[in-house]
Amino acid sequence: MMKATAFHCSAHLSDTELLPVERACPFCNSEARLAVASLQVNPSVDLMRCERCGATSASRMPRPQTLERYYGNYYEEQAEQVTFDRPERLASHIVRNALGSLGALGDRDLMIVDFGGGDGTHSVLAARQLLERGARSVRIGLIDHNQTTVAVDDARIEVVRATDLAEIPLGAADIVLASAIIEHIPHPREILAKLFAALRPGGVFYARTPYVLPLMKLARAAHVNLDFTYPGHVHDLGARFWNGVAEHLDLGVPIQIIRSTPSIVETTFDRHFARTLAAYVLKAPSRVFKEHYGLVGGWEVFIRRTPAEAAGN
Repeated sequence: MMKATAFHCSAHLSDTELLPVERACPFCNSEARLAVASLQVNPSVDLMRCERCGATSASRMPRPQTLERYYGNYYEEQAEQVTFDRPERLASHIVRNALGSLGALGDRDLMIVDFGGGDGTHSVLAARQLLERGARSVRIGLIDHNQTTVAVDDARIEVVRATDLAEIPLGAADIVLASAIIEHIPHPREILAKLFAALRPGGVFYARTPYVLPLMKLARAAHVNLDFTYPGHVHDLGARFWNGVAEHLDLGVPIQIIRSTPSIVETTFDRHFARTLAAYVLKAPSRVFKEHYGLVGGWEVFIRRTPAEAAGN
């Protein structure tokens, strides 16, 4: 059996560990949903694709206490806190794609909100690159169940732990990071709205999510079981969902997609040669077929909160 991620494994949940079947899409609330794959039987849990917004989600979500046990075991067993080979690659990728919207950084105090960012490694690395490009200081609001925090040796970078998005000032963030986190949250609609509300006008939201359903179907046609890693992952979000997020979700602020593409490859050749080669080979056709090609494993978006004056034009 192959896994959709190298860092989680599926768990078979009992009926008492699950919430009742949900008819409505947890993102757009539409009941126009179609079962597209089975995650487990006895009790049955299916992947349901929303015909309105394109999100694919589990038909039954784990109870909160079920997830607490699942992730409690994960953090106890997982010694590695950063699951991205050479995390400076992701930080560079984020900063490079956000700079065009952020404008000149000269002598500015910036803020990053890092939601689900583990120990803050990626946001601290991004902060260092913003300082190199002229920012005066960077404040990071870090929200994650993991309570370890990466060491910071630069007084211009401040990492502040928050327990909830309510502690983040509205309209204050230059960059909001939600990398590899939305797929873990059973009911993320309100959280997404709060993340966008945290952005200042002109600020940039970054998300990276699994998009493995096409790979699952191909694998099963070849009689290979590709593990979706349920209940660690409860959503599968690809091009159709992210490209229509402004239309189908009421996020409360005007937004503009500035980049929507197959996600950056997590691994590197020197550390995980076979996985890295397979990822690049699978993603290559997307350069030609764009969002019409699904065998990419993951999707990412950079979304700009549009300034009010621009939204009115």
